[in-house]
Amino acid sequence: MAGSTSDPPGGSASGARAAWPDVPPPVLRAWDEAEARLFPLVMAQPDLYQQAVTAIQRLIGRLRESCPDLPALLAAHEHGA
Repeated sequence: MAGSTSDPPGGSASGARAAWPDVPPPVLRAWDEAEARLFPLVMAQPDLYQQAVTAIQRLIGRLRESCPDLPALLAAHEHGA
């Protein structure tokens, strides 16, 4: 369940830290901020939102091939991959 209005879209910040204890807080914040920028498109520009979701799905596929575990994902995040 989502947290208060100050919490990230996926729930509370402390909940994210509890779910991903090995992910550094700045990385979690960056992921939450990216997600928060995407959500307003749902209502304002649904076609653009759909394009973004499609691009994210492609990115997820690429990351699953190149990042078999959390350390690899964090390394890719650090290098901007």
